Amino acid sequence: QSQQATKDIPSGPFPAGMQRVHTLHLHFHFSELMGPPFKILELGDGTILVSDELNHRLLRFDSSGELIWQLGGKGNTLGKFYYPRGIAVAGGEIFVCDSWNHRIQVLDMGAHPLRSLGTTDTGQALFDECSDVEIDPQGRLWVVDTGNHCLKILNREGQWIQTIGRRLSRLEEEALHGSLNYGLGPDVNPGFCYPHRFLIQYPFGFCVDDRGNDRLMLLNQEGYL
Repeated sequence: QSQQATKDIPSGPFPAGMQRVHTLHLHFHFSELMGPPFKILELGDGTILVSDELNHRLLRFDSSGELIWQLGGKGNTLGKFYYPRGIAVAGGEIFVCDSWNHRIQVLDMGAHPLRSLGTTDTGQALFDECSDVEIDPQGRLWVVDTGNHCLKILNREGQWIQTIGRRLSRLEEEALHGSLNYGLGPDVNPGFCYPHRFLIQYPFGFCVDDRGNDRLMLLNQEGYL
């Protein structure tokens, strides 16, 4: 069986459209072992950001896998996390979904906390277990607001711009629209059920893991199918 598996491994040049993948060994002391990472982000300088969700911390490694810094520990003050998940980088700042603290923490590249978003606004920018964040070409934050069953768009200072989506199961959606393939336009608010993460950010929009509805939702940059 192992010999057959070896035969099936491709060799030589990769077909067009495929990329070669390398393995990076991240180096820890035995007492600092990492749990399953929620998100891994490779930066332009080759360094790696990892949200170590179950250990309530963020880590940065160099291109060879050596630990540069770590920040966190369970807590709710700046610099502490409570299940950190999605991460994104823009303008020399790191945006971390501090999910069970219901906020986004903003750090500089040296792991110094700068501010938090979503905690002091009494209006549309409040989160309920924010799980993931991406940054669009306009520099806006797209946040998966899991407990509120929606996506929220904010600027980098945390001011609310737009909410996309509402709680809607697939059965409710089918009853409302008569079909699961109805297509979305400007007058139709998409439905989510505990959306969890952005699986892909691609040039024309976003792929959302609509976990409670057991599906992926492909949205354009205006938030419509």
